[in-house]
Amino acid sequence: MKTNFKLSAYMSAWKYNYKNVVIDTFTDFSGIDLQKSSNTLTIVNGSVTFSGGKLLLNEGTGGTPESPIYTASNGVKVIPAGGVYANSNYYLVRYLFNGKQTGDADTYFLAASSVPANSPVLTFDFTSSGTKMFDLKSMKVFPLATSNPNRRGISGKVQVTLNGTDWIDVGSFDHSEKNSPSQFDSILIQQTGVQQVRLIKTSNINFDALAEIEFYLLNSEKYHVVSLPEKLPTMPTRFLMEAEYTANAGSVSFEVSRDNGIHFTAVTPGKELNLAGLPEGTDLVLRATLTNNAELHAWGYMWL
Repeated sequence: MKTNFKLSAYMSAWKYNYKNVVIDTFTDFSGIDLQKSSNTLTIVNGSVTFSGGKLLLNEGTGGTPESPIYTASNGVKVIPAGGVYANSNYYLVRYLFNGKQTGDADTYFLAASSVPANSPVLTFDFTSSGTKMFDLKSMKVFPLATSNPNRRGISGKVQVTLNGTDWIDVGSFDHSEKNSPSQFDSILIQQTGVQQVRLIKTSNINFDALAEIEFYLLNSEKYHVVSLPEKLPTMPTRFLMEAEYTANAGSVSFEVSRDNGIHFTAVTPGKELNLAGLPEGTDLVLRATLTNNAELHAWGYMWL
């Protein structure tokens, strides 16, 4: 799909005789101005999307060898299948939600011998505080950050249930060769009324570890994706862009600026725009506005 998009963008450049072309298929954040974009931006499976904020699971009780089940301050229960690693006070379930994704002291360990492969290792019960359920957008699973070869990251898949009986596969994660917080896995859930989420282990090593888990809620607001500025030697006068996106009952719109994002004007994908109406400048910036749960898969833009 991304290959077809690139071909289409280059064909547009050829058709309108544009020589300067930028294409971003969002394999990472390198082309995005994270300071000017909305702060809940994330990339899931090569698409830019936003969440309605983090589901806070900190400030809870339990999650220790003596009391393995962890209860967050909002009532959500986190149930480990293999107990809690008992050899250190640092390796506790509650450290999965403290916002720190580095270091052995902020890691929850699971013994492989006590949790066979293809078995749940952690279950999140959102109904444990009564009838409470959550509309979940996505989650992030962070690997263990360590150079110790005897401590390896866990690999597995994620399932959700909306009725407590039928489980839906929503994604997977593989930390077998990862040891940095920047190598986290983003998993798109996109489900309303989630009762439970569980992590199913697929790896089988002496020690399996997780450093941090974050859940993000579905949103119904407006969010921005802003490109890093293209600093040009001369002022651009014509502009053309292409985009690939999924609205998901929301919307996606685009604007362009040539004064580093101070003033914008609307631009329509596939339609050439004369920039004469914009204040003069040589710092070209593209901005997308996403509403509800829209996803931006790729964009390409060109100028003269």
